[in-house]
Amino acid sequence: MRRSQLIDTEKAPYPVTRQWAGAIHARHPEAQGLCWTSRQGDRAKALVLFKHRLEAGCLGAASPSYAVTGDAGCYANLLALAGHIGVNIVPGKG
Repeated sequence: MRRSQLIDTEKAPYPVTRQWAGAIHARHPEAQGLCWTSRQGDRAKALVLFKHRLEAGCLGAASPSYAVTGDAGCYANLLALAGHIGVNIVPGKG
């Protein structure tokens, strides 16, 4: 399988991508997650963890959470970046 068939895709082929992930999950019970090169940038990584395969308590926040919506400059930068990479931000509950 070529990268263009699995990673460099739009939304339509995602069901096939999910089938690949499911097959890997089933075939490799020792796997705790999947990591791959992000479609949006070869230097970035995408990651999914299988919670049921991780030791309880092994993950935690490195620092207190930060509400970007409370920082007008930071939020404006985030919206600009989202627009640049094609992500739609949908307002939710605050």
